[in-house]
Amino acid sequence: MFGEDVSDEVKTTNRNGVMFIGDKGRIFVNRANVYGRPAEELAENPLPADAWRVRPSESHMENFFDCVKSRETPVAPAEIGHRSLTPCQLAVISMQLGGRKLQWDSDAEEIVGDAEAKAMQAREQRAGYTIS
Repeated sequence: MFGEDVSDEVKTTNRNGVMFIGDKGRIFVNRANVYGRPAEELAENPLPADAWRVRPSESHMENFFDCVKSRETPVAPAEIGHRSLTPCQLAVISMQLGGRKLQWDSDAEEIVGDAEAKAMQAREQRAGYTIS
């Protein structure tokens, strides 16, 4: 499932998560940990002191409600959630279409060159909840 070069720790611990595989490595993320070449390389090549870091949060929901009151940016901003879920939603569409490859235009945020897949990207909105 994970491939030969993935550590036994990832294969046996907290498997509920998502793995992203790219040309420069792989990364597996779940609610508790981050594994992968980029994460494992941090021990030898730590982030600079001024690098952006996520604030710790035991409860994203509580943090969200606190931020509604304080007007601060939550630990998990909507934009990050949107960007994190997009590849997952594209994978589901691909699987529903027999695993065919999809082409994604990240600027337009739409599937291109596949009308059937693009039609699955959104659904009709209920009255009063439309996006204009």
